[in-house]
Amino acid sequence: MLCVLLVTGCVSQSPVTPIGNTSQTITPRTIITTSPLATLTPVQCPQESSGSFTILSGDPFSYREFIHRENISIIRYWIFGDTSIVFNTIPVQQDQSFNFTLNGQETSRMINGNYRILFEVPTSGDTFDLKISYIGKHNDTVLYDKSGNRILNFQDVTNNNLNGLNAADIVEREIQKTGLYSVSNITLIVQEPLITINPVSDHYYLGDMIEINGTTNCDKGEIQILVHSLPFVPGCENQEPSDVLCGCCEGFGITAPIITGICGNNTWSSEINTSQHNFYPGEFGLWFDDRDCSPSDNLFPFEQLNISAVPTNPTLVY
Repeated sequence: MLCVLLVTGCVSQSPVTPIGNTSQTITPRTIITTSPLATLTPVQCPQESSGSFTILSGDPFSYREFIHRENISIIRYWIFGDTSIVFNTIPVQQDQSFNFTLNGQETSRMINGNYRILFEVPTSGDTFDLKISYIGKHNDTVLYDKSGNRILNFQDVTNNNLNGLNAADIVEREIQKTGLYSVSNITLIVQEPLITINPVSDHYYLGDMIEINGTTNCDKGEIQILVHSLPFVPGCENQEPSDVLCGCCEGFGITAPIITGICGNNTWSSEINTSQHNFYPGEFGLWFDDRDCSPSDNLFPFEQLNISAVPTNPTLVY
């Protein structure tokens, strides 16, 4: 019979099922994996300034800026991805500031990569020099300058005929022609949440204390780990954790705190006590699932644990 560890992702707070005691009297010994927790080499972070930000897909984002024109009621923002353009308006506050926000659902639709965000200030009130029109039988979205000259057909970007970041440069240059302080920009770097695990030893004995560790770009909270038996019996995999292992038990949970590193290179570590929870000789897998910080949309095995009974002393022959 096989068992599996399901790492259910990064969570800011989650209850941990208490580790239960068994009647076994085996004294645990600590085993460190064959690939110990790696020492992170300092890397060059993305430019840390008011103009560049890094977030995880699915995380909310907020940005505030002051404009340098009076009597402005709204600004228009443009979000350019490699093959996407999104635009809308947001109000300007009485102190001449605006708050640009993206919720988690919006950033979850943004794939890995860089996004250029422009903030266009109207020439007065809520009037913009650049005009957006919808033309043709396909209702193409086209941007014109105040003289009626075509600047950009959005379908060139969505059809991958023009990179969205190049389109951002074109639009920014046209906005700059409308006057001083007419546009500002930021760069948003979106990354997929990721958890990795370091290789483990190829063999353990019942009673061993097994250390598992790895890296993640999740920046806070903890990784929740679920220990579950295999093979899955239909219906078993969706049950809540308990505190023991068996053919169709709910399994048990442990957590691994996230340790903040440099430039998002964070680490995690936890231990598995094989003298508890009715562990038995067999094979165990280390897994992540598709919730929160996850490298896959489905259950995905990373490493396998092989656990056997403690050997007895051989009989000596004289």
